[in-house]
Amino acid sequence: MARRHDEAHSGKGRPANRRSSDRRRAQPAPARQPAPPPFDPAREAGRRAKVRQIAIVLAATMALWMLLSWAGGFYGWPVRFAFLIDFMALAAFAWALIVSLRLWRTRHSN
Repeated sequence: MARRHDEAHSGKGRPANRRSSDRRRAQPAPARQPAPPPFDPAREAGRRAKVRQIAIVLAATMALWMLLSWAGGFYGWPVRFAFLIDFMALAAFAWALIVSLRLWRTRHSN
């Protein structure tokens, strides 16, 4: 017995006798990667200068911290000066870390 046209197809152009598990699921379109921003020499020069500043602060902090700790022990400075030197070094290291993370975030968000 022949099927009628309206029984064979649903309103969406699919055959009515297909089960829902047989239907292909629509694949999502692949996400497009945003285009990288154009190269800006002025921005790169600013980043390089900031990285150089961070490196100088880290190196100078480490050298001064070691020198002042040695001087405090050699000259017998009170312990409160040792804590002051340590906290100043920690503040400089924290500053370098924060600036480095901000620089990294701006670099990787683009």
